[in-house]
Amino acid sequence: MKKLFKYIFASALSLSALCLTSCHDSIYEEINKEVKLESWGINGDIYSIIRAGDYIYLSNGKIYYKTNKPSTETGLQNRQWHKTNTPSTYAIDYVPATTNYIASDSDYIYALTLFWYENSSGVNKIKYRKIYAAEIPTNPSSGLSWQEIDCTSISATTSSNIRIIFDNQAVESADRAAYVNLYSDDDEAFHVYKLNGTNQPQLIPDGTNGTGSDTISAVYFPKNGQTYFSGYYTMTANDEYIYYTTTTTNSSNRVSTDSKIYRANGYGTYTSSGSEITGFTLDSEAAVSTSCDASGILSLAVTKNYLLVGSTSGLHRVVLSSTGDSTSIDKIPYTKCAAFPSQNNGESIITEYCFKVFVLNPDLNESEGDEYCTSTIYGSVSGSSDSWDETGLYAYYPGRGKWNRDGTSNTSSNGN
Repeated sequence: MKKLFKYIFASALSLSALCLTSCHDSIYEEINKEVKLESWGINGDIYSIIRAGDYIYLSNGKIYYKTNKPSTETGLQNRQWHKTNTPSTYAIDYVPATTNYIASDSDYIYALTLFWYENSSGVNKIKYRKIYAAEIPTNPSSGLSWQEIDCTSISATTSSNIRIIFDNQAVESADRAAYVNLYSDDDEAFHVYKLNGTNQPQLIPDGTNGTGSDTISAVYFPKNGQTYFSGYYTMTANDEYIYYTTTTTNSSNRVSTDSKIYRANGYGTYTSSGSEITGFTLDSEAAVSTSCDASGILSLAVTKNYLLVGSTSGLHRVVLSSTGDSTSIDKIPYTKCAAFPSQNNGESIITEYCFKVFVLNPDLNESEGDEYCTSTIYGSVSGSSDSWDETGLYAYYPGRGKWNRDGTSNTSSNGN
């Protein structure tokens, strides 16, 4: 039996060759910053990192959680994650089910679980997909009580009806909402639906703040209290701007990356070259972009003074200053990556694909709070899911002062 193959969205993804960037310091400085990797760490490709109640959760086929109290308060660093139960591990042809994506709102955690089978060529394929909901527990140590969400009245198809689930990333629980991109049998098209606990999801009309058949992400905008949607991999926001890139999966089922960081503060119709265009706007005009040297950008997370950037060339940060002066923040991304603080090994800890970045407290300056990133191997669904030891979860804790692996305290699995 072959090992379980990777799954990203509904399509097979394979990326182009690694692009070199000028974000790195000289090779000698990078060598000086190298640190020995801690042996304890969660491995594999991590698809989601979310907030839910008093905890944060992540998924890599399995589900893990830890407290959302900062390390400056707990005094704890690595080995603080705990594994919890997934909705199902039911195996078809000896291939176990995996929970690849999770999302949350103020009351529930949601899980997208994939059920696999091995075809006649020995390749693992998705047989069907299901969405589950569990009430957010006060203490998740006793597990999550999952219940399947019945979507058959919307879509009777089971193998490809669900593209992805996601939430709007709101820091405050009361502002958080979760969504699914789901196929409708009525008009034979995909739409965005708001998840509603164990009840049937509610349709959001196409065009609502960017919703459409290709929507795979959302962000809550504190400035006006609205949620915006896109077909791009990543969006983040502070009280002034929505930041995003146009990285997506193209028609050839390959990742089409973008090195530009766009900023917007709304969504609507504007005029460009005499034509009316609907999309993200900045003061009712077209969103403005900044060309950055971070290679293909896969993920963004905002802090008070920097954007944390996950890209095809690793982990970077970009100062939110149009002049590049970190003492003068106007919340406009600079055109070049900025070095991490002295002896912080941010540039060297991950130098290949960094799929996900996550900041625990966006109100703090970068490096003043807990931060997370993931190292991922990309490949097609029909490629091997064998993982290198270096893939998986990494964290920066102010008390540790460096990026390093992050995981559970399970000695038998080395923190996995």
